[in-house]
Amino acid sequence: MKRQVISILELSRDPVLAGRDEGEAMRGRLMQRLDAQAGAVLFVLDFAGITVATASYLDEITLKLRPVLRKRTAFPFIANLAKRVAEEFESLLTRANESFLVGETDAAGAVVDARILGVLESKLRETYDLVKSKNEAGATELHEEFVSTDKVGPTAWNNRLNTLADKGFLQEIPIGRAKKYRPLMETR
Repeated sequence: MKRQVISILELSRDPVLAGRDEGEAMRGRLMQRLDAQAGAVLFVLDFAGITVATASYLDEITLKLRPVLRKRTAFPFIANLAKRVAEEFESLLTRANESFLVGETDAAGAVVDARILGVLESKLRETYDLVKSKNEAGATELHEEFVSTDKVGPTAWNNRLNTLADKGFLQEIPIGRAKKYRPLMETR
């Protein structure tokens, strides 16, 4: 998968990110930077050098940006958050009952430490962990394997998998009329 790294500090020119209007303007600039011809892309928002970010700003460039990116087969990833920014982001995610892939990158922009930040409902976490352990799985396969322990049908499994894909945690792999899913990256 192609990786596109955007330095938030270079794009904002300010280590303090505040306000919904400024966040909305940044979201527009980020969308302009997305390579529309790339196919599936890991869209890394690099927060290195950002010292403060308000929840309203973060909401605009993460939670409101994610569904737009996903429609364009881009997977958002938040990298290199300072401790105070990570705390603000986690607080936003908790209040919104949301979660996001975050972590660190190396000098080349490669992800070296990924984790899920925020709130991920237990059945979604369980489903994510199952797919991660198998490296690839589909709804029917998970239903058949876990029918004795999880008394839900393939539709419920499919809904869980789709939700995780919408969050950018899993990548869909079309196989005829069916789909399989694989983790976007290794997380802890």
